[in-house]
Amino acid sequence: MGSDQRAAVRAKTQATVHVCYMTADGKREGDGRIADVSRTGMRFFTEYRVRAETRLVLKLHFPRSFHRLPLSIKATVVRCEPQENGPLFNVACRFDSQTGEATARLTQFVGWLLTHDPSPQ
Repeated sequence: MGSDQRAAVRAKTQATVHVCYMTADGKREGDGRIADVSRTGMRFFTEYRVRAETRLVLKLHFPRSFHRLPLSIKATVVRCEPQENGPLFNVACRFDSQTGEATARLTQFVGWLLTHDPSPQ
């Protein structure tokens, strides 16, 4: 993996994400596990290879101790690489322009993770 390109603080998590996107064959949907998240993007693992520049519709499922309602947000794939020593793909994406409410919830979530996870990155 190349050098880290993120400017925003990111935090590790094991939260789930529902991923939806279009391919030449039609709509694809699946679930993934978030590896880390910031207010500007995230990295997650999924069983599907997703091309760079693919537009995604994501539904982030927060831990219940943080917030009960999921957050829907649009993103663009920056890169997708096979997971080292595993069957999954490591997908990095940046969030597209978002509402103030979405930005606020992401910022709150990252802050919450940083205070609840002893190993943020």
